Amino acid sequence: MLVALGSVKGSPGVTTAALALAAVWPRPVVLLEADPAGADLAYRCRAEQGATIAAQPGLLTLAAAVRGGRPTARAVTDQAQRLACGVQLVQGVTSASQARGFTGGIWPAIAAAATAADVDVIADLGRLDRGSPAMALAQAADHLLMVASATLESVMHLSAGLQDVMGAVAQSGPVPVSPLLVGP
Repeated sequence: MLVALGSVKGSPGVTTAALALAAVWPRPVVLLEADPAGADLAYRCRAEQGATIAAQPGLLTLAAAVRGGRPTARAVTDQAQRLACGVQLVQGVTSASQARGFTGGIWPAIAAAATAADVDVIADLGRLDRGSPAMALAQAADHLLMVASATLESVMHLSAGLQDVMGAVAQSGPVPVSPLLVGP
């Protein structure tokens, strides 16, 4: 199962919501940090045993593993590392320039690896719109949660941007899309 989280406006808590969801998930799960703008968890979390999160394995090594081939069921879990909180993480790119290097169908290959994984995958897509490279993951998802902070402005941005996202997601078939409000 692939559950994707995104937002139509930056910084409403997508990464935090994805991490919290992965921490309480009832089955084996990997958190895939697939935000093309760059990953955050290396700055917020510690690896198992309290060490810093290693730069590799991660999304870059996953992209290399699935480039030009059919992903195996272990492609995602082989690129994961355990956080101190117990969550398995495929760390994302460190900058948007790294993500721009993902050409030649890499994002659809990463989406195929996530759907073929031997565990459930929760994917943090960051800011999501029709042109986002991570749209391939949204289109492949079993569920798409669109995150907004619990403010009038954020809800209005979500309302305005949701039609665009839903239209892009629907191009590959029906994907249930649900809003997720975070905050007080």
